[in-house]
Amino acid sequence: MRSLSTMGWKKFGSKEFDGWLFGRFDNIREMSGGDLVFVYDDFRHGLRGAWRKGVMLAAREVRIRGYRWGSQLVQL
Repeated sequence: MRSLSTMGWKKFGSKEFDGWLFGRFDNIREMSGGDLVFVYDDFRHGLRGAWRKGVMLAAREVRIRGYRWGSQLVQL
């Protein structure tokens, strides 16, 4: 069975400064997996770890050093 997941960004929360999730979406646009990043609104700090359906299970603090353009997507 072929995976229907795709790399992308998803706004996290409804407020202006809630942040973003970056990683692989499943076929119903849920963020689940072991290597997702919550990016704080300053776009310099984040939490990298495991998520299930948009809920953080475990993560560690990371400092984002840069972004790049790849596959028609801004990537960490």
